[in-house]
Amino acid sequence: MTENETVYARLKNVGNPMFLLKMSYDIRKFLQEHQVDFPQTGDFDRVFVEVSDQAFECYDAGVVKLELMPEKGSLVRLSRASLIEIAENLQIEFDKKNDESLLSSLLTELRKIKHLKEYKIILMIIDSSFQTNLKMTELVKIVINQLG
Repeated sequence: MTENETVYARLKNVGNPMFLLKMSYDIRKFLQEHQVDFPQTGDFDRVFVEVSDQAFECYDAGVVKLELMPEKGSLVRLSRASLIEIAENLQIEFDKKNDESLLSSLLTELRKIKHLKEYKIILMIIDSSFQTNLKMTELVKIVINQLG
């Protein structure tokens, strides 16, 4: 199955196509507003997440703490406070002392979200601390790879 067919198969049961188009527009605009200059590798199987200056690698539904942030790759930066607020807002249980556990729990639970309308809440929460070097098409590839 091609990537487009995979996306279509996942989204056809979601609901209103106009809602999906609006969501796509909102996310594309959000990503454009939060771009950071960080070299990209084109490897969308691995995403590096920097949470308040601590580096993590996310791949195949796993999270690993890194000693140093790589010099290039797919990057997402967030504050720890934003992650905690998302987890609390979505009522996700997590270890408040362990950022790796927090990020892992959050990613696991985000995969289970049934109501896409929650995306606006998440975007509002992370707005002040979010940075990325990803474009919309790259984000779609990452989502497909992670939800595989």
